[in-house]
Amino acid sequence: MGKYLISYRRVINCDIIELFTQMLYYGMRWGGYMKNRINFFDFLKTISMFLVCFYHFKLMDFHFVEDQAYFMNIDYLIYCVSSIAVPIFFMVNGALLLNRNYNYESYIKKAIKLYILLIIWKCINVVAAIYVRKITGYTMFSFISLLFSNNFPNVDLTYLWFIHALIAIYLIAPILKYLYDNNQKLFNHVLIVISCFSFGFVLLNIILQFIEWHFRLKSGSISYIDLTYSNPFGVYAYAILYFALGGITYKNLLENSLQKIKSYMLILSFLINWVALALWGITFSNIGNYVYDAVFNGYQTPMTAVMAASIFILFSRVKIQNKFILKTSELISNNCFGIYLVHWVLGYIYISDFYRLLGGMRMKMQNLLHAVFLLAVSLLITIVIKKIPILKKSVTL
Repeated sequence: MGKYLISYRRVINCDIIELFTQMLYYGMRWGGYMKNRINFFDFLKTISMFLVCFYHFKLMDFHFVEDQAYFMNIDYLIYCVSSIAVPIFFMVNGALLLNRNYNYESYIKKAIKLYILLIIWKCINVVAAIYVRKITGYTMFSFISLLFSNNFPNVDLTYLWFIHALIAIYLIAPILKYLYDNNQKLFNHVLIVISCFSFGFVLLNIILQFIEWHFRLKSGSISYIDLTYSNPFGVYAYAILYFALGGITYKNLLENSLQKIKSYMLILSFLINWVALALWGITFSNIGNYVYDAVFNGYQTPMTAVMAASIFILFSRVKIQNKFILKTSELISNNCFGIYLVHWVLGYIYISDFYRLLGGMRMKMQNLLHAVFLLAVSLLITIVIKKIPILKKSVTL
């Protein structure tokens, strides 16, 4: 009897796995199934989208106490790993666009489409905030200003900076692609110059502000040093660097010229820079007397760049044959742009009530489960939107 019961359970378990696989298959047909995919790009985009959901609506207490030195805890360390999410998105885009034939007009059309989508999603966020959270204090001019800025009274639209950066990339991509294909020396020169004014400025800024803090040179909480906004290429110039880094890295992977870099070296490099990024955030937390955002501010640091490159190369070596994992990552990858747009509106609507519900019960496992929940629901909403003809283009790049 026991033998038959075990066999029965095995059959049931197999049927359940197969059922989920079939559900994913039809979900992928809804969400846009694609053949001949580069699987590790799907894995990278899936992990990145999870980290974006985790970062934007984190349920963490970092135990930072005003007027006391802040010391690293495991929550802050976990939080800092999210800094690789956006850079990896840019790297995957660069890997795909710089290593295949391109159409100049298609880049311009995508830039124009992104600007239209930017305006649409600003309005969606604003309307959701007005009707769900009863936002007030706006005028007709506030709506008109959405054409030119991300500012609207009492509504947070900062997450849409990513689209601004994408627009810049698509506008400059034809130039980068031409140099990438025809003049590698000049291509490298452009990257070096942008790097100096992005990563270089940030490094110098770190050193100077640390000296200012250590020797008590600033007046009260006012710092006289901030090179962050002195970049002649713009605040988000580092997005171009990650785009180019993705293209260069993938080209070298195709040519097998990175095989000499051992996997354990990549893992060690990732871990060292991860801890270094957290320590950097801790230093600035103590300087500014508040919990420093080492994720967003970490994008243009050498630490995040090394972490992102290490993960990119490591995932290229991952060989997963499990059909369920492959189809899940493909489904999420196909709908990443829509998930990114939807997750903020969704989270913005319910997150404050969710915080109150949790109270002091904010644990690491809750953070992980919440990120999975937000990702899954945003994916479902995106797939449904794609099935409505008039709305489909609002979540499709």
